[in-house]
Amino acid sequence: MPERLDVSATGPTTKEESEHLERYEWAASLVRGAVLDVACGTGYGARILARRAAVSGVDRDPQAVGTTASRVEGDFLVSELPIIPFPDETFDFVVSFETIEHVDDDVGFVREIRRVLRPGGSLLISTPNEEVSAPDGVPINAWHAREYTLAGLIATLREGGGFEIRDIAQQTFPAPKTLHWLAWRLYGRAWLRPHVLRFGKRALWGRTSVEPFVGRRRPGYWLVAAD
Repeated sequence: MPERLDVSATGPTTKEESEHLERYEWAASLVRGAVLDVACGTGYGARILARRAAVSGVDRDPQAVGTTASRVEGDFLVSELPIIPFPDETFDFVVSFETIEHVDDDVGFVREIRRVLRPGGSLLISTPNEEVSAPDGVPINAWHAREYTLAGLIATLREGGGFEIRDIAQQTFPAPKTLHWLAWRLYGRAWLRPHVLRFGKRALWGRTSVEPFVGRRRPGYWLVAAD
């Protein structure tokens, strides 16, 4: 799958890999107990979460799930979202990064997350900011069913699971608006382009750290903690 990442043990080599690792480092600072990694892929994120918690995972790709199971101790299952094949009230945390925008039934997906969370459990979720990556309402990334403004994401979490927002964070670029736009164009089309063009976009990475959202500028990604 073009959006499948498998971050090298030696560290990230692309902007996307760096962004994904930063999200999991942020989550690892918050989780405890039993954690579900939704769309766990090849397990590089689950391995980070496992420093602090007992991790399980779900992904649509059997090969990726097999790789995760070889890297991390836990229950890793194959399923097509929105179905999460775990019993009710199993997890203290659900981690879902860059997933909800791929799921046709986003409200049903959130409902499933709520179902598998224990009372008092928390969701840590990220998704692209529609205002940046889909300014005309159509996602640049062809694999995305839709994207979200912050208000739209919050409304979906409340509608599907009655979630209340505890914290809002961001990932962004320090580049001027024009370069910011160009970086997103290159990101959204990168899997269609020759390697030399994908390499060239590294100059536009900027910082990829997860930071508190303070409302002074539009971030590239929303990260939300919700209970």
